[in-house]
Amino acid sequence: MNDLAADLDEDRRPRAPKHDPEALTPAQRQLGRHLIDVHDGYRQEMRQISAAVGQVAAGTLDPTALRSLVNQLSMRQNYWTLGAFCATFCRLVTVHHTIEDEHMFPAIGRVRAEVERLVAVLSSHFAYEEEELVEPIARLDLRI
Repeated sequence: MNDLAADLDEDRRPRAPKHDPEALTPAQRQLGRHLIDVHDGYRQEMRQISAAVGQVAAGTLDPTALRSLVNQLSMRQNYWTLGAFCATFCRLVTVHHTIEDEHMFPAIGRVRAEVERLVAVLSSHFAYEEEELVEPIARLDLRI
Protein backbone atom coordinates (compact mmCIF):
# COMPACT_ATOMS: atom_id res chain seq x y z
CA MET A 1 0.00 0.00 0.00
CA ASN A 2 2.93 2.36 0.55
CA ASP A 3 3.68 2.31 -3.16
CA LEU A 4 0.05 3.19 -3.89
CA ALA A 5 0.20 6.16 -1.52
CA ALA A 6 3.38 7.34 -3.23
CA ASP A 7 1.78 6.93 -6.65
CA LEU A 8 -1.33 8.88 -5.67
CA ASP A 9 0.54 11.70 -3.87
CA GLU A 10 -2.69 13.29 -2.66
CA ASP A 11 -0.83 16.29 -1.23
CA ARG A 12 0.29 17.43 -4.68
CA ARG A 13 -3.18 17.44 -6.25
CA PRO A 14 -4.45 20.95 -7.03
CA ARG A 15 -7.31 22.06 -4.81
CA ALA A 16 -9.96 24.66 -5.61
CA PRO A 17 -11.05 27.08 -2.90
CA LYS A 18 -14.04 25.76 -0.98
CA HIS A 19 -17.31 27.67 -0.89
CA ASP A 20 -20.35 27.41 1.34
CA PRO A 21 -22.58 24.68 -0.14
CA GLU A 22 -25.59 26.40 1.43
CA ALA A 23 -25.06 29.28 -1.02
CA LEU A 24 -26.09 26.94 -3.84
CA THR A 25 -29.64 26.39 -4.96
CA PRO A 26 -31.11 22.90 -4.51
CA ALA A 27 -30.86 22.40 -8.30
CA GLN A 28 -27.17 23.32 -8.24
CA ARG A 29 -26.52 20.97 -5.32
CA GLN A 30 -28.32 18.20 -7.22
CA LEU A 31 -25.97 18.65 -10.20
CA GLY A 32 -22.98 18.09 -7.95
CA ARG A 33 -24.74 15.22 -6.18
CA HIS A 34 -25.20 13.50 -9.55
CA LEU A 35 -21.42 13.14 -9.89
CA ILE A 36 -21.31 11.44 -6.49
CA ASP A 37 -24.17 9.13 -7.52
CA VAL A 38 -22.31 8.11 -10.68
CA HIS A 39 -19.13 7.51 -8.70
CA ASP A 40 -21.09 5.50 -6.12
CA GLY A 41 -22.32 3.23 -8.91
CA TYR A 42 -18.77 2.70 -10.12
CA ARG A 43 -17.59 2.05 -6.55
CA GLN A 44 -20.26 -0.62 -6.16
CA GLU A 45 -19.13 -2.25 -9.40
CA MET A 46 -15.49 -2.16 -8.27
CA ARG A 47 -16.53 -3.91 -5.04
CA GLN A 48 -18.34 -6.57 -7.12
CA ILE A 49 -15.26 -7.12 -9.28
CA SER A 50 -12.97 -7.26 -6.25
CA ALA A 51 -15.21 -9.80 -4.54
CA ALA A 52 -15.48 -11.91 -7.70
CA VAL A 53 -11.69 -11.84 -8.23
CA GLY A 54 -11.30 -13.02 -4.64
CA GLN A 55 -13.77 -15.85 -5.29
CA VAL A 56 -11.90 -16.89 -8.45
CA ALA A 57 -8.61 -16.84 -6.51
CA ALA A 58 -10.22 -18.98 -3.77
CA GLY A 59 -11.53 -21.41 -6.36
CA THR A 60 -15.19 -20.77 -5.51
CA LEU A 61 -16.06 -18.98 -8.76
CA ASP A 62 -15.36 -19.99 -12.33
CA PRO A 63 -13.28 -17.39 -14.24
CA THR A 64 -15.91 -17.35 -17.02
CA ALA A 65 -18.46 -16.11 -14.48
CA LEU A 66 -16.07 -13.27 -13.62
CA ARG A 67 -15.77 -12.40 -17.32
CA SER A 68 -19.55 -12.43 -17.65
CA LEU A 69 -19.90 -10.16 -14.60
CA VAL A 70 -17.33 -7.68 -15.97
CA ASN A 71 -19.07 -7.55 -19.35
CA GLN A 72 -22.37 -6.59 -17.67
CA LEU A 73 -20.98 -3.75 -15.57
CA SER A 74 -21.71 -0.11 -16.40
CA MET A 75 -18.00 0.66 -16.60
CA ARG A 76 -17.57 -1.97 -19.30
CA GLN A 77 -20.71 -0.92 -21.17
CA ASN A 78 -19.58 2.72 -21.03
CA TYR A 79 -16.15 1.71 -22.29
CA TRP A 80 -17.72 -0.10 -25.24
CA THR A 81 -19.96 2.88 -25.97
CA LEU A 82 -17.18 5.41 -25.55
CA GLY A 83 -14.78 3.25 -27.54
CA ALA A 84 -17.24 3.01 -30.41
CA PHE A 85 -17.87 6.76 -30.26
CA CYS A 86 -14.14 7.55 -30.17
CA ALA A 87 -13.39 5.20 -33.05
CA THR A 88 -16.18 6.74 -35.11
CA PHE A 89 -15.08 10.28 -34.24
CA CYS A 90 -11.45 9.52 -35.09
CA ARG A 91 -12.51 8.00 -38.41
CA LEU A 92 -14.59 11.08 -39.24
CA VAL A 93 -11.75 13.44 -38.33
CA THR A 94 -9.36 11.38 -40.47
CA VAL A 95 -11.77 11.50 -43.43
CA HIS A 96 -12.25 15.25 -42.89
CA HIS A 97 -8.49 15.89 -42.86
CA THR A 98 -7.94 13.62 -45.86
CA ILE A 99 -10.55 15.58 -47.84
CA GLU A 100 -8.86 18.82 -46.81
CA ASP A 101 -5.39 17.54 -47.70
CA GLU A 102 -6.33 15.96 -51.01
CA HIS A 103 -9.01 18.31 -52.32
CA MET A 104 -9.56 21.53 -50.39
CA PHE A 105 -5.99 22.67 -49.77
CA PRO A 106 -4.84 22.10 -53.36
CA ALA A 107 -7.96 23.93 -54.53
CA ILE A 108 -7.28 26.74 -52.08
CA GLY A 109 -3.72 26.89 -53.42
CA ARG A 110 -5.04 27.22 -56.98
CA VAL A 111 -7.59 29.83 -55.90
CA ARG A 112 -4.91 31.69 -53.99
CA ALA A 113 -2.73 31.79 -57.10
CA GLU A 114 -5.68 33.09 -59.12
CA VAL A 115 -6.47 35.69 -56.44
CA GLU A 116 -2.86 36.84 -56.40
CA ARG A 117 -2.94 37.09 -60.19
CA LEU A 118 -6.20 39.05 -60.05
CA VAL A 119 -4.78 41.37 -57.38
CA ALA A 120 -1.72 42.02 -59.52
CA VAL A 121 -3.82 42.70 -62.64
CA LEU A 122 -6.24 45.00 -60.78
CA SER A 123 -3.42 46.81 -58.98
CA SER A 124 -1.74 47.41 -62.33
CA HIS A 125 -5.04 48.57 -63.81
CA PHE A 126 -5.72 50.93 -60.90
CA ALA A 127 -2.22 52.38 -61.14
CA TYR A 128 -2.68 52.91 -64.91
CA GLU A 129 -6.09 54.59 -64.44
CA GLU A 130 -4.74 56.84 -61.70
CA GLU A 131 -1.79 57.82 -63.83
CA GLU A 132 -3.91 58.53 -66.90
CA LEU A 133 -7.23 59.73 -65.48
CA VAL A 134 -6.72 61.59 -62.20
CA GLU A 135 -5.51 64.78 -63.87
CA PRO A 136 -8.19 64.89 -66.63
CA ILE A 137 -10.97 64.12 -64.10
CA ALA A 138 -9.77 66.93 -61.86
CA ARG A 139 -9.26 69.34 -64.78
CA LEU A 140 -12.71 68.62 -66.21
CA ASP A 141 -14.34 68.78 -62.74
CA LEU A 142 -15.97 65.34 -63.24
CA ARG A 143 -17.86 63.79 -60.32
CA ILE A 144 -17.29 60.03 -60.33
